[in-house]
Amino acid sequence: MEPSASTEELSEPDEPNGSAYLIPLPSEIVAQIKQDYVDKNPLYHPIEQRYYGADDVCLRYYGTYNGCLAIKTGYYGTYCVQMVFEFEIDGVLFAFTGSPLFVWKGGIAYSLSSAYEQELLTKDDLVKIASNDVYLKY
Repeated sequence: MEPSASTEELSEPDEPNGSAYLIPLPSEIVAQIKQDYVDKNPLYHPIEQRYYGADDVCLRYYGTYNGCLAIKTGYYGTYCVQMVFEFEIDGVLFAFTGSPLFVWKGGIAYSLSSAYEQELLTKDDLVKIASNDVYLKY
């Protein structure tokens, strides 16, 4: 699916943690991210005898950093062990539960470390993402 809206155009106000006033994502970006997730993470629902689709995807948007959307995704109604995961990137500590946080830019999903290594995110972006606990849910 080709992006119909540019993530370069999305930006957040310069607020503490970069999160106080998140601007809602365009519906076509949300739809593309959800479909990308389904395409890369197929999951079969044995009771309903069908594969999960884009409408089954829960998406949490934590803001835009340097044109990259900070996102968590997963399927509604699936359960996982809620463990706390911790890792560090260039001295910035990340701790989260559930599915990992990643960034999405131009139709490509990147782990935080990969986005940082490829200079899509700065260390300042990492600090803001690590301290952000506000999100919009789609």
